[in-house]
Amino acid sequence: MEAEKKIAAEKKIAAEKKIAAEKKIAAEKKIVAEKRLEAFEKMLDTIQENYIKTDEKMKLLKAEGKEKTATYRQLMGTKLQLQNMISQYKLFGLLDE
Repeated sequence: MEAEKKIAAEKKIAAEKKIAAEKKIAAEKKIVAEKRLEAFEKMLDTIQENYIKTDEKMKLLKAEGKEKTATYRQLMGTKLQLQNMISQYKLFGLLDE
């Protein structure tokens, strides 16, 4: 009987250690997920800000009649890339319409 109690106690300790380890892993995953979400939000804000700034620069150049300049064309390429990224976020439900 003493051996059975010892085995039962060891099993209980092992189960408690396993639960503690699983909780620790879950907590670490939550921290990683929160950091990733924070990074995503920062990236999204930057992309949206860059899109607005690029559009504003293009409007200024257009007002000056400089639509055929290399700068305007580079800005157009940048704007299209940013617009595509924003569209992807919307497509995957990561951004409101």
